[in-house]
Amino acid sequence: MTSDNNRSNCVNNSPISIKPSMDRLPKCSTIDFYYLLRLFISELIGTGTLCFVAILYSLPPITNPVSDCIIVFFTFSWIVWIFGPISGAQINPIVTIAFFITRKITIIHTILFIIAQLIGAILGALLAKNLIPNDLSQLNKIGLVMKNPLISQGNAVGFELFGGFAIVLAILATTDEFRPNIWTAGLFTSLPFQMGVVHALLVGILARYSGAGLNPARCLGTAVVANDFTDLWVYLVGPLCGSLIAVILYEVVLSHGVSLDRLKAWLTNPDFDRNVDYTSRNEVFSD
Repeated sequence: MTSDNNRSNCVNNSPISIKPSMDRLPKCSTIDFYYLLRLFISELIGTGTLCFVAILYSLPPITNPVSDCIIVFFTFSWIVWIFGPISGAQINPIVTIAFFITRKITIIHTILFIIAQLIGAILGALLAKNLIPNDLSQLNKIGLVMKNPLISQGNAVGFELFGGFAIVLAILATTDEFRPNIWTAGLFTSLPFQMGVVHALLVGILARYSGAGLNPARCLGTAVVANDFTDLWVYLVGPLCGSLIAVILYEVVLSHGVSLDRLKAWLTNPDFDRNVDYTSRNEVFSD
């Protein structure tokens, strides 16, 4: 009996183990290190796969827009299904930055993800370059994203801005903590389908105009491997600006939990919690 009591006291007095989370700064521990390693590998492989496939389907013989959209749909669905439960399958710096601004992830996780995405994109492009025949690897600059020659750089930025805006807005809406239950039922099992549809739709619309880069990591990875940085700034600035606009619009106007108190806490409170309802009767902006 005494032994049981001692054992019980040891259990009760032992420190509580807090599971690592992307919205909390990691601690110097084995558990947190392993968690960060899983996140890093998840984003690296996910982005690398995306870049690898993007290069392969852009090679001749020329495919039609419908087949391109189908490939994009299944690629994103596969990536989100596999890596979504691990890192969220962000695989795009504009998504990672949006999550940081909305305080879903910390600065440490943001830096880790972006580094993993950039390395993954370069490795994916290198793998594709070394697997395809040399005569094909010289065509289309190893899957380099290129705008339509009839489209100006300014217009291309506009198209990419729209694409980045649409992607981030869809993700913020899908992950809104206060969305009505009818819209969140089966959320994470349907997320691969949702992301596949969004990206396939945007590729089908934008590819003929701006090239549908939509992802700074993917565009930078192929540019590094091809050693051609022509118009690269278009695919860095456009999607990022679209992401920032989507964040402001959703957090200030469209979110189901939006209020003056929540906005103030988001901008000033170091302990801001996205799962806390900050709304009050007199300050609710949305239904």
